[in-house]
Amino acid sequence: MNRNSNQQRPRAFKFIGDRQNATYRCEIYLRPEHCYSNVNGDGAVMFDGYSKHKFHDEPKDKERCLSNFVQRIVANGYLEKSYYISFCTNRNIGKSQDELLIEFNPLQSEKFIIAHGAVQTYFILGDYLKNLKEIKLNTPEFKELKPSYPANNRASELELFRMYKNRFATKEELVEHCKNLKGRKFPQGRIEGFYYAYLAAFSFQ
Repeated sequence: MNRNSNQQRPRAFKFIGDRQNATYRCEIYLRPEHCYSNVNGDGAVMFDGYSKHKFHDEPKDKERCLSNFVQRIVANGYLEKSYYISFCTNRNIGKSQDELLIEFNPLQSEKFIIAHGAVQTYFILGDYLKNLKEIKLNTPEFKELKPSYPANNRASELELFRMYKNRFATKEELVEHCKNLKGRKFPQGRIEGFYYAYLAAFSFQ
């Protein structure tokens, strides 16, 4: 007799979305062949997902929170099963009031990933999305790809935010500078403020 036969196997982790407290939500629109049916035969065409697990805290860094959320949806294979996925804020005042942040169109190569609003200044998430575009959809590498966060390296050099000292020849150089600020763990809002203030003060040809 196997001594382990009576031992219980560890339960597989089941994510339970916290629709009330999650910062972000997504809408997943399934392709017909992947729609599941209820007892009465009605197929689920669209369902919501949430960034927060009901019994866990979210990351305080909202870019990391959204990045982890997107990566989880990708790793679970939903892009292969869907024709459209959107990521939005979750304000709990009506879905029409939520801000659209990211769109995935898996069946359209030119519009595969579209970022909106503040997400365009989430540079680590932006790099992750850019790398996704370069990997074939139905591959292990696609699901295993993760956002690349640098090791903690706090700094408080005000010189990094002095616009007249930090002049950039191109917009790409400005973006790279903001990535470095993010890597030093400066607050996202401060980095965004610097980015938009610089664009308002200096124009690129």
